[in-house]
Amino acid sequence: MLLQVVQILLKLMKMTKPLIYILLFCLLFVSSVNANKTYQSHDKIFATVQNYLDKHITSSQDVEIKTKIGHLDSRLKLSPCENPLKSFSNNHNGFGSKISVGIKCEGVKPWSLYVPVKIQRLATVFVSAQPIAKGDQIVNTDIQQVSMDISKLRGSYAKSKAEIIGKIPKRSIPLGSVFNPRYLRLPIMIKKGDLVDIVAESQGLRIRMQGQAINDGAKGQRINVKNLSSNRTIQAIVKNSGLVKIHM
Repeated sequence: MLLQVVQILLKLMKMTKPLIYILLFCLLFVSSVNANKTYQSHDKIFATVQNYLDKHITSSQDVEIKTKIGHLDSRLKLSPCENPLKSFSNNHNGFGSKISVGIKCEGVKPWSLYVPVKIQRLATVFVSAQPIAKGDQIVNTDIQQVSMDISKLRGSYAKSKAEIIGKIPKRSIPLGSVFNPRYLRLPIMIKKGDLVDIVAESQGLRIRMQGQAINDGAKGQRINVKNLSSNRTIQAIVKNSGLVKIHM
């Protein structure tokens, strides 16, 4: 019985040998074809993305732009494009800190994909060198400048010290906070009830009279003032502490 089984196995091996050779040949042929097949170069895709960024996103005098192109899966195999690759973007509302640049092939075997890109906008930003209490006047030693990615800022930022020095914070400012002009105000030069000099000018004539401020005002602001001579209320512009001006 055992002898018969061995004989049958030997016969099967002899019969299947040619099949094994055929299968091996087919596998070698397919491997050879795949080895010789070319795919779209990822480097060309990246170069097309970079060309798009160079054209549409540029640095300015105040802001330096840095971009970082994301990765493509090394297993991604696309048909080679016989035509130049085209780039596009759906970022119609401007460029944020993260965008996607589209690349497409309009060849015989068309394809398209999106490549992620990170964008940094580096600019000089002024931050608080120490905590500043609400109502304290800001001085030069309260300010330091740093380079920062402004695309991460939620609000606006002061672009010069002139926008900060001498201003009064509307709320307390922690250490290292970016100065936002929205939360700064000019110091009050005239307070409600203060006696002021009213200066009126018209065609070379200059008249000075005394008045009383009805509300607070900073330099350059328009406030209501009571003319003590006529008891009339007029509007005047704050020029300095105790001095307002009107045009006749």
